[in-house]
Amino acid sequence: QAVQDNYVDPDPSASNGRSWDWEYADDMIDRVPPVGGVYLLRNEGHEVLKCGWAPYGKLAEAIREAVTEEQRPEVRTFDWYEIRDDKLSQMLAEFMNQKLSPKFG
Repeated sequence: QAVQDNYVDPDPSASNGRSWDWEYADDMIDRVPPVGGVYLLRNEGHEVLKCGWAPYGKLAEAIREAVTEEQRPEVRTFDWYEIRDDKLSQMLAEFMNQKLSPKFG
């Protein structure tokens, strides 16, 4: 039931429950539920520019604040993945940063 409580449909034409490839725009970031987890910010070539994590309830805020005004124009889409364990979110983001070496590190 808890998963259903956090269900978000990003776009009426999107696949049910899809949490990836959302347009990096304020109205879409506002649709991220109050959860914790990991996020990826991507450019138009779908390359990861930034990988980060957020504690429970702070995911949308972390996505919004992840880049500077100078970096923001390069970001086209974002992915988010709910993880209910903050330590696991942090470890996963660190691992992904090591493997992906994102531009905005």
